[in-house]
Amino acid sequence: MEQRRGGLVLELSWTIGSSILHNRGAERMAFMVRQVIVDTKTALQQDIVAISVGQGLLRAVHQKLDERVQETYRGLEVILRAQEG
Repeated sequence: MEQRRGGLVLELSWTIGSSILHNRGAERMAFMVRQVIVDTKTALQQDIVAISVGQGLLRAVHQKLDERVQETYRGLEVILRAQEG
């Protein structure tokens, strides 16, 4: 992601510099700036979705581990009671 953002910033800088040097006009420059902002926003949204999915998976794994720990604990209680009685 950092590489992508760095590339977008470099592309934006090059585009602005090129527009000034070649006198392409403000409209083209404004379009490119908007496009870089949209691309960056899209990349960030994809990161947010990936993080959300990751968090959901971690919660599911944590819940499953809790269930297994509880099952193991109950099993150990049964074994200990059987040995005592």
